[in-house]
Amino acid sequence: MDEPGFLALAEVERIAAEQSCSQIELDYWCENEDAAIFYKKLGFAVAREVTWKPL
Repeated sequence: MDEPGFLALAEVERIAAEQSCSQIELDYWCENEDAAIFYKKLGFAVAREVTWKPL
């Protein structure tokens, strides 16, 4: 996988590992199915969902 997004996240993972981070968290809009597919390909799993209501 040599697309820019994959390369960028690989670098994030490398830096996080160097800093002894135990995980990476990220957010994306639930309507963004492309993002969900992209992150799943990279091994990310959904851990929680956030529900909100504009006032």
